[in-house]
Amino acid sequence: MLSNEEILKKLAETEKSINQMMRTTTTPTMAKGSDQANILPEHASVITNSRILPGETLEQLEQHFREVMPEEVQFRLIKGHNPPAVSSSDSYGYHLLQEIMEEKYPGITFIPSMMAGGTDSRYYCDLSPSHSVYRFTGIFESGRSGGAHSVNEHIDTEILCDNVEFYVNLFSRYGK
Repeated sequence: MLSNEEILKKLAETEKSINQMMRTTTTPTMAKGSDQANILPEHASVITNSRILPGETLEQLEQHFREVMPEEVQFRLIKGHNPPAVSSSDSYGYHLLQEIMEEKYPGITFIPSMMAGGTDSRYYCDLSPSHSVYRFTGIFESGRSGGAHSVNEHIDTEILCDNVEFYVNLFSRYGK
């Protein structure tokens, strides 16, 4: 019988959404070389975007780049930050989210997971008494929704009202 870790590793081999939540990821987002197709560039550059796994640091990412990049390749950090701490699943906020989702979707099991995208929530972690800020959207996706930060990014209008209802419910019940 496979352990939970072995099952997740197996799923990560084929499921992109799981793979990106199990490790630090880096992807090229911009590249520049020659302005002409038939001329070799004197200089080339690539800008990448990295999403650092909670528990890892910018310093570890930079060390990894030093280890895997050829010596003649230079790199520098343009901007970045360490990931915020993992929020507790034993807090008022978490239990409220769980209660709302279980009422909305009877029979589901609400479990903690990681939001792979970067958010401004990192600015609020130290302001929260429990240091728990949940990166939870309540957005139910449909096959017609465009992915975040992709070509034709959008939310399916048929699910939009459902998501507004989630936030109205959350905000009206918080603190009661």
